[in-house]
Amino acid sequence: TSRDRLTFSGPVVFTDDVKGQMRTMILPLVDSIMEALELHGSSFDISCVNSGAASSADRGMKISGFSADVPAFMALLSAGLALPIRQDMVFTGHIASLDGDIAQVQGLPEKATAAVQDPDITCFAYPSLEADKSMHIHKPVLFENIKAAVHGCRGKLKLIEVTSIADQLEQTLEPEAIVHA
Repeated sequence: TSRDRLTFSGPVVFTDDVKGQMRTMILPLVDSIMEALELHGSSFDISCVNSGAASSADRGMKISGFSADVPAFMALLSAGLALPIRQDMVFTGHIASLDGDIAQVQGLPEKATAAVQDPDITCFAYPSLEADKSMHIHKPVLFENIKAAVHGCRGKLKLIEVTSIADQLEQTLEPEAIVHA
């Protein structure tokens, strides 16, 4: 079962909702890619450590939203395929369907700002702002504020908007890494 194949350890706590999302959405997507390549499904232990201020203050950290969907997907795929991922790149996004659609997440401006502040990060991949038409209609001021904040990072980071995991993989993986995997 997915419960047996996906375990969580380390000081960072994942909420039950996040664990459920990883087991019912992310792991099956990774499995489908591995099956397409005629590879067997793997078991994974997700272990995160506190980073930055949380670590230096020895405070626990809890992951409670779906912003970690795309990073978890990339990490599982990387581990399953021995596929290296660039270390100067960060991802965020909610995987919203088994078709691999990537949806908006909260705090996008703050995530972009945090990426800019890390000198080791050169690239930020995030859900397409234009793909979520409901934001234009229902919250146009919020949409414009988010767009301005993220686009304000241009010149400091390479910004990559994605709409699906296929888009994510195409735009963020190095061709050489794919060949080696």
